[in-house]
Amino acid sequence: MFLKIRSKQLLALLIPVLLVFVMIDPFGISAGSKNNTQYSQIYDQLDATPNARVLMIASWDDYYEFPINHYMRNILNDRFPSRRVDIVERGYDEVLSYASLGELEFGRYLHNRGITHILVPGKTSDTGQIFHRWGPHGTIQLTLVGGMFVEVAQSGGDYPLALFKVEYSDKQIEPATEETYVLKWDGVRGELYSLMTKYSKDYKPLYYKYYEDIKIGWVFGGEQLKLKVVAGQKTSQKYIVEFTFNAPYASDAPPVILQIANSTSLKTVMVTAAQPEVFAIEVASNEFINVRNTLGCRYASTFDKTATDGRLFCYGIMNVNVRLKQD
Repeated sequence: MFLKIRSKQLLALLIPVLLVFVMIDPFGISAGSKNNTQYSQIYDQLDATPNARVLMIASWDDYYEFPINHYMRNILNDRFPSRRVDIVERGYDEVLSYASLGELEFGRYLHNRGITHILVPGKTSDTGQIFHRWGPHGTIQLTLVGGMFVEVAQSGGDYPLALFKVEYSDKQIEPATEETYVLKWDGVRGELYSLMTKYSKDYKPLYYKYYEDIKIGWVFGGEQLKLKVVAGQKTSQKYIVEFTFNAPYASDAPPVILQIANSTSLKTVMVTAAQPEVFAIEVASNEFINVRNTLGCRYASTFDKTATDGRLFCYGIMNVNVRLKQD
C-alpha cells in the first residue's frame, strides 16, 4: 500500500527522520571514509561493480535488522504510529509478491530492474535462505547457497549484513511479466494466515512479530477455507496454487478427506498423519478455491489421550506455493 500524503506533509515527515539519521550515522558515512566503516567490504564490492544497484530483502522477521529501517521505525514510532509501516516498507510488498513466484520469476523481476546485488541481514544469511511463511502471498523460500546468489561480502557490528551478487540464468534475462498479486483468505480467522505484532502496554510495538505457528497453520472447527489469487492488474494469466496439507499432529490420528473445488473442478484428497499431501490446482485471478473437510473435525483428545489442547482440529496447512502457469 502506498502512503497518500501531500508534499508539505511529506517534507515535514522526512526532515526529522533525515536529521536523526545523519546524527546517528548507522553506516558510518560521516566518519570521513567508507573504508573506515564496518561496511567497508560491502562498499568496496559495490564500488567495483559498474552501475551497481542493490535490493534490500530479508526473511519474515528480519526486515528491521537493516540499520536504516530500524532507525526510521523508531523515529516514526512516537510521531506517526499509524504511518510508520507504510513509510518504511513502501514498495516491499511488490518485492515479496515476485519473490513468492519462485526463483525464475524473481530473477526476471530483478534483471528487469537492473539489480546487481541483494543485501540481506546477517540473521537471514545465516539460515541460508530468504523465508516467508504463506499469508498475503505464497511461501517464499529462496536459497542463498547454490542458487542464483553468490555471497561477496559481510559486515559485523550491531547490524551485520551480507551482500550477494545476482547471477542470472539465460531464462532469467528474458523480459519479466508484470504479475503482482495478493492472496485473499475467507472463512477462517485472520490469525491463521496473518503475521502479527505484539504491542506493549502503551500501544507502542515491541517489534516482536510472530505467527500462531511458523511451521503449520491449523484450520479449526467452524471454519471453511476459501482462497483466491487477486492480480494487481487486469490479466488473463492463470496461476497454479499448490497446497501442502497435513492431518492432525498425532501419529495415530485418523485420515482427513478434503474436497477442493474451483469454478470448474472438484477433487478429493486423502491426508494421513504419517504423510503430508501436496495438491495443486489451476485458477484465474479472483477465482475462489474452496476447501472442505468431508469427515468433520475432531478434538485432540479423540486421537491423543494425553492431549490437553481443547481446540477442534480439521486439518493443517504447511505450505501454499503460487506459480505462474506457463503457456
